[in-house]
Amino acid sequence: MVNTSHRKTLIRLLTIFPLAALAVASVDAASYEQRSGTIIDPILDRDGNIHAYSGNNLEPDANLRSARTISANLTGHDMSRWDLSGKNLTEVNLTDANLTKMARTT
Repeated sequence: MVNTSHRKTLIRLLTIFPLAALAVASVDAASYEQRSGTIIDPILDRDGNIHAYSGNNLEPDANLRSARTISANLTGHDMSRWDLSGKNLTEVNLTDANLTKMARTT
């Protein structure tokens, strides 16, 4: 049987842990700016959930060589000046995205 003191400590931990985990998830999430100027933070996946990518924000001239954006929802994103060499854009939603002036590989 658990005594009252241990029970109170357990309840506090069970209350604090999910809140701390949520705060950490929010801090790690990356953002992007839509062509309209709206900041999307955090980046969502195609189902509307927070996307697992937590690297650099997706912005022109950012170092995105290791960006894993599979199934991301990048609707309206300004991808101008991105270098997409070797990028896997599987199932990425690019509706109304700006794809001009992208770096080209030869």
